[in-house]
Amino acid sequence: MVGRSGRVVVVLVVLAAAWGLVPGSASAAPVGVPVAAAPGPVEAWGESSAGQASPPSLTDAVAVAGGGAHSLALRSDGTVVAWGNDGSGQSTVPASAVGVVAIAAGGSHSMALRSDGTVIAWGWNSAGQSTVPSSLSGVTAIAAGVDHSLALRSDGTVVAWGDNTYGQTAVPPSLAGVTAISAGFRWSMALRDDGSVVAWGDNTYGQTAVPSSLQPAVAISAGYVEGLALHADGTVSAWGWDGTGVVTGAAVLTDVEAVAAGNSFAVALHLDGTLTAWGRDNAGEVSDAAGRSGISALGAGSDHAVAVRGRRAPVVSTPGPVPAGTAGAPYAGYQLIATGYPDPTFTVTSGSLPVGLVLGSDGRLSGTPTAAGTSAFTVTATNSEGSSSTAALSLVIAPAAGPPVVGTVPPAPGGATGPRTPSPALAVTGTPSGLLAGTGGALVALGAGCLVAAGRRRRTG
Repeated sequence: MVGRSGRVVVVLVVLAAAWGLVPGSASAAPVGVPVAAAPGPVEAWGESSAGQASPPSLTDAVAVAGGGAHSLALRSDGTVVAWGNDGSGQSTVPASAVGVVAIAAGGSHSMALRSDGTVIAWGWNSAGQSTVPSSLSGVTAIAAGVDHSLALRSDGTVVAWGDNTYGQTAVPPSLAGVTAISAGFRWSMALRDDGSVVAWGDNTYGQTAVPSSLQPAVAISAGYVEGLALHADGTVSAWGWDGTGVVTGAAVLTDVEAVAAGNSFAVALHLDGTLTAWGRDNAGEVSDAAGRSGISALGAGSDHAVAVRGRRAPVVSTPGPVPAGTAGAPYAGYQLIATGYPDPTFTVTSGSLPVGLVLGSDGRLSGTPTAAGTSAFTVTATNSEGSSSTAALSLVIAPAAGPPVVGTVPPAPGGATGPRTPSPALAVTGTPSGLLAGTGGALVALGAGCLVAAGRRRRTG
């Protein structure tokens, strides 16, 4: 989105909503809304020129939000932490931000929903986006756009304030039965209880033209000029501008439980805690999402993303067959992988490793095997979640290299006769193959290759 400096800076998503509010604690949210089931540390990646992708050390975050160049985290005790750009005070959390159950980050402003259903906002207020209507109460969800704000009330209606240049705060009069909201760049979106999606505001790129064929959704996210809808079967639909592939890239996703749209990129959280990011990759916001695991909540900002690494039971994976080793030689090593948080530990729970090898708690096989043979064993990964995952493995150890043995190879039958009579050849057997050298009138096997000694020419007559 275009910020005060004129450059593209923001995109905002509904990051949290609260149902069944519990005073002083962060609460669970509807299906698809990215709020962690259990607290955990925060990860961030992508653009960090203002420190927006450099989160403080936290261990108890349950939700995150990405703004133009700042980020927010909601802690399990209902307090809020902010980092990144603070030029408009968007990262200076007010003392009144307690008992918070949901957060949202805008272009240069921030919002928090408290457990009593009231909303507070702080930061840039050029269009009144941080001036919460005094009569607003009974709120169950919030969303922040570049210069506008949304609130969902418990009766299913939506309230909007801030910039209305493109109609982004002109809520359709008939809009009711809303269960989730999201604010993008100069446009807004709502999910109704029948799974249908309604959008309003700027439609320059078709972002508010929700496809008539759209299947019922369970979660939504408004990006820069793209809309995302998550379906109950774990698939994702997208519409709007496809100049960076956000729309077409969504069509191939499966097993998704949450989505977040940023500035011409998007991130999907899969059921196994891994991420898929697609679209524009200005600063690693797409490429740096690869390989992350154990994620339980996420958010997208302008060119960065934030996530909570929540508590999950481990799932073991193997990076291909276990390589063979050789008795007496240091083993090349093999690294097992397991997702989950806290980080799992690995143990051998059945069978046995080859003698001389050990399995580290981090899942790495190492050591020097002492005997040949085949070993079958099961490795288990466990963490404090009380669940575990196993992998059945097999490892072959080849025999150790034997000492070289010198022998002779007789001439082939029918060989040459006459003055040049072939002599027997000398050969070395063993692993590795031997090398012959003369020492004091004797040939000695050294160990690599084979030296053939031919007889001298004999005089006749």
